[in-house]
Amino acid sequence: MLSSFRIVPPLFMALFVALFASASLSACGDDSTSTPTDGSTGDGSTGDGSTGDGGGLGGPGDSCVTAANCEAGLDCVMGVCTATSNGEIGAPCIYTAQCMDGLYCSIPRSCQSEGTGVMFAACTDSGDCEAPLVCEPQATGSSRCVSAGGGDIGSPGDSCSTVAECQAGLFCIDGECRGEQGGGGTDGGVGDGGGIFDASVDTAVGVLCDRVTECDDGSECTIDQCVRDMCRNTLVDGDEDGYASTLIAGGCGRDCNDMNPSVNP
Repeated sequence: MLSSFRIVPPLFMALFVALFASASLSACGDDSTSTPTDGSTGDGSTGDGSTGDGGGLGGPGDSCVTAANCEAGLDCVMGVCTATSNGEIGAPCIYTAQCMDGLYCSIPRSCQSEGTGVMFAACTDSGDCEAPLVCEPQATGSSRCVSAGGGDIGSPGDSCSTVAECQAGLFCIDGECRGEQGGGGTDGGVGDGGGIFDASVDTAVGVLCDRVTECDDGSECTIDQCVRDMCRNTLVDGDEDGYASTLIAGGCGRDCNDMNPSVNP
């Protein structure tokens, strides 16, 4: 009975074991080469690690690896999104920091010569101020040169209540820092976001205009102006004593003599 069996040669047996082990590894995979599944890293070969979790591009002061991580107009410098100041007069810009010393980012988005206004000096727009100061409307109806947002504060899309809360060169439009004004009409005039303002707002800042009629806020309490292509709606204060006149129908302030700065509440 034993003579009917053949002894398997040792070499054939070794090959069989090796083939079986290789097939087992292929079926189970190799845990040591698996990629993360949280989207943070990975080469895209397995799991969902082919891309990260995304997010918006970095504004000034945000961290970065390359310039591709930053908003348009910014470079990645030492791991931080930064506006590099090398723009000459007429160079396109979004931020004043992109312009050379002595220049600021003006309408329509180009580097222009700065003004001479120092901190708290009177102004009609940011072009009257030394860069990187901006012209901020005051509660009295006048405007003053003040510091703008810095670091990672006041990037496009950030909330704001005044232009001073935005990066120099941006505008505070509808409570949001923006790089463009009033919709930017393609015909060079006012876009779909500008021209008519809420009468409850003392001063409408950052809306393009080419004629004063485009700046009408519907209020008898303000003086409508189109100054350097930007709307200004200033409370009536003839003697500039900080108090608006009472002589307009409905009453705009408490000043009973708006021609004499020494007469006020």
